[in-house]
Amino acid sequence: MATLFFDIHGPILIEFLPQGTTINSDRYCDTLMKLKAGVKSKRRGEKKFTNSPILLHNARPHTARLSQSMIHEFG
Repeated sequence: MATLFFDIHGPILIEFLPQGTTINSDRYCDTLMKLKAGVKSKRRGEKKFTNSPILLHNARPHTARLSQSMIHEFG
C-alpha cells in the first residue's frame, strides 16, 4: 500500500507500507507527522499550509479523535 501527498509543485511524501498493514489512528498520525516534516523540508522559505490544504482521505482513521485533533492542530 502506498500513501501519497502532493501539491502543485509535486510529491511531498510517498510512504510505502508493508503488505497487510492496517491504517489505524496511530499509524495515520505518524504519517501526518511525516507529512509536516516533508512540507518543512521541501517547501523551505514558503508559507506552510497557507491556503488550508485539502486532504482526500480514502480510509476511516481520519475520523478518530486523535487524528482529528492533529489535523486541527496543523490548521
